[in-house]
Parts: sequence; structure tokens; C-alpha cells
Amino acid sequence: MLAAAEEALSSERLIERAVNTSLQSRHQPTPESLRALLTDLIDYAGLFPPATLDMSTAVRNYGRYLSDEHAWMLARFVVPAGRLAEFELAQASVPVLNEWKLSGLLGTDIAAEIEAVAEFNLHNAGRARVDALEAKAANAEDIRRVDALLPAEMNAYFEIAPERAADLIYEIRRIGGRAKIRTGGVTAVAIPSPDTVAAFIADCARADIPFKATAGLHHALRGSRPLTYEADAPVATMHGFLNLLFAAAVAYHDPELIPEARACLHLSATSLDLDFTDDAVTVRIPHDPLQRSAELSGNERVRSAKARIPTASVRRTRRNFAISFGSCSFEEPISDLHELKLL
Repeated sequence: MLAAAEEALSSERLIERAVNTSLQSRHQPTPESLRALLTDLIDYAGLFPPATLDMSTAVRNYGRYLSDEHAWMLARFVVPAGRLAEFELAQASVPVLNEWKLSGLLGTDIAAEIEAVAEFNLHNAGRARVDALEAKAANAEDIRRVDALLPAEMNAYFEIAPERAADLIYEIRRIGGRAKIRTGGVTAVAIPSPDTVAAFIADCARADIPFKATAGLHHALRGSRPLTYEADAPVATMHGFLNLLFAAAVAYHDPELIPEARACLHLSATSLDLDFTDDAVTVRIPHDPLQRSAELSGNERVRSAKARIPTASVRRTRRNFAISFGSCSFEEPISDLHELKLL
């Protein structure tokens, strides 16, 4: 445990040196490629572990974040559909300038929860609206059951096991749904491998289906960190949301670059090299991680150690493919981006 903690501390000390970027001052304008990558990115999930905030605190936080200088990065408030009445009561004491967008998590009583969503939207127009739903799906029948009850205008995300993606993604696509992957948790075994996440992204890219991620992504770059906020929290290697976004952007920009996309997920704070400009983001990937990734995934031939993605392609990736990620913290991702001198 001590060695792991020291590794985590070392990772934190190295993070500021990890990114070579033309943006060296917070007072400079944010490059357009970075703004395109981060806009409407974070679904605030403060109700969920490891934060596990009470409803009133989470709602107040979200209201405060909406007036923050980084509000352009904030997306939806994530709330279980069965707790919408509790949310409504908590929001009543918070000033609301514009209608909040919510993502409702469905549980086991899907029909009753979708009905509750419709009632909530009817009675809270102008203050809050559930415009996305998220459901777990173990098989195609689960997907069809939710689809049969969905309002036509509602986006639906189906959380599937990454190893079932190839089987279920085309069923999700058939009904016009979206995929969801769980990328972490409060235990090490809950964290899928980089190759597992990369395979999920590749499957989504081939099917041209949007996805979101959730859990274990409140840090910018891959590294060894505590999994909870407890003093004796277990330490494990967590995925980084920038790694995920780069992998998605590379894969969506050019499906022939799947090995490079996979390699992005393997990179740590010491090996990732980025350059953001108004015109594009360039990801330079060392040869060794690329070769290791290729060996792990069938010895694909790696042709390049650099991927340049135009800003227009980054926007398309975010609009049509890598939609958002859920995080129990909005402040930690912002803090990491500041440490990297990206904001």
C-alpha cells in the first residue's frame, strides 16, 4: 500500500510536466480545439460514489457550477428517476436562471419511472427537464423493453458490459439509442483495462453510435490514485478523461487509426504529449506504448506515432460520438486541467 501511495504522489508531481502545449498562461484564450473537446463534457453525478452527497448539497453545487467561469464544460445533472420528487424539493430553494438539463437513471420499475419523468417534465417546465435517460442492459431484450416505453424525443443510454458491446451495440443502434460504458468504481476490480475500453470505443466507432462513460474519470490523465476520499482508500490506476477523449477522437476521425486510439488509453502522465491550437489537436504517441498496445490486440501494424485531429473533427466527435462522461466531482477535473496549464 505504501508503494502504491508513493506511486500516486509521484504521478501527481509529474502531471504538470506531462503535456507540451502552446497554451502557457491561464490568461490566454482557450484554443478552439481544446474548447471543442471540453464543451458540455461533464455530467455532474455528485449523488453517486465516491462523493455520495445528499440531494440538497448536490443540487446547490450544480447551481453554483452553472455560474462558474467553467460552466461551459458542465452538462447534465444526473439523478435517479425514482428521486425526482426529492430533486424538485431541493431545487425549489436554489435560484434558477435557465432550465436545468437532467439525465435520469432508470432502475427496476422502468414503466413507473418513465411515467414519473413525464410528470416531472410537465410540472417543472422552465426550471428543469429530463431530456436523457440511462438504463442498464444485460441483453437485447432489456434494450427492447426500455425502447417500448421511451418518449420519442428522449435520448436513451444503455449501460452494457464492454465485453458484450459487439453483441448489443447494433441493437442499440437499431432503436436509435446510445451506449454507455462504466470505466471505474470504488474498487480496483471495477476498472476495465485500457484494451477493454479501447475495444468498446472501436465497436462504437464502427457502428457509428454515440456513447458516454461514467465512473473513475474525474482525473485528466491516467495514473495511480486513491479510489475514494477516505484516508485509507485503496489505490489503483485510474483512466483519464483526456485519454478517453483522445482515443475517441482518433478512432472517430479515422477508423484506420484504431491502434493509435488504443494506445492513447495506455498512456500515463509521463508519456502523453499534446498540442492544442485553434486549428487542431495533435497527439504524439511514443513508439513503445504503441507497440505494446498492438501486441496486446493482435499485432496490428502501427504506421504512425502521431495523430492530428482538426478542430472540426473534434467538434463532430463530441457532437456525434463521445457525448459526455459522468463524474461525482466537477471541481477535480477542472483542477487537473489547471495543473496541466490547459485552463
